[in-house]
Amino acid sequence: MMATAAKTQKEQAAAVEAETAEQEVAEEVYKNELASPGSEMVPAEPPSQPPATVASDFFGGFGKSAAVLHNFSGTAQQVWAKVARATGPTTKDAEDCVGKPIFLTHFYCHAVSIVDKQTGELFDNMPRIVLIDKSGAAWGFVSRGILDGLRMLLQSFSGVLPPEGIQIVVRRQKTRKGFYVFCIEPFDEIVETA
Repeated sequence: MMATAAKTQKEQAAAVEAETAEQEVAEEVYKNELASPGSEMVPAEPPSQPPATVASDFFGGFGKSAAVLHNFSGTAQQVWAKVARATGPTTKDAEDCVGKPIFLTHFYCHAVSIVDKQTGELFDNMPRIVLIDKSGAAWGFVSRGILDGLRMLLQSFSGVLPPEGIQIVVRRQKTRKGFYVFCIEPFDEIVETA
């Protein structure tokens, strides 16, 4: 009985240590985040908890605290390299992929703060989503439409992308008020719009 209790305490201590290490990595990513060239992004405040590992935790996280969600795997160094690429200057502009097929294999979502160029107003906790294709090319979006599209995609696949990836297309959709939003659609079901 005593051996079991000691083993349980060791397991709990190891779990707390692992959670603390994940938190430190997440905070370091936020501190060292690089914005894409030409953008006016600044890192959001570090998360108060470890990055979300379940899509529902993440999608509910905006507006409450900074959240991070990705589907990267590998060693800690491999994951860090993927995170650095997703948040670094090599991420392509969203407009570069509109209407073109993307074979989506990975994604990275995090919160950023955006400065409105006209008013100077700061918007905190805006979702930035990076879509990464099988070649490693990455496109960054600060878009609720892409966030919602990714959420629906993940819900359709029980919270994870298929291991082989999925072919999608990003398109621009006009709202009733005349604004444009980005959305994600399956590539094989593209509907041409004027």
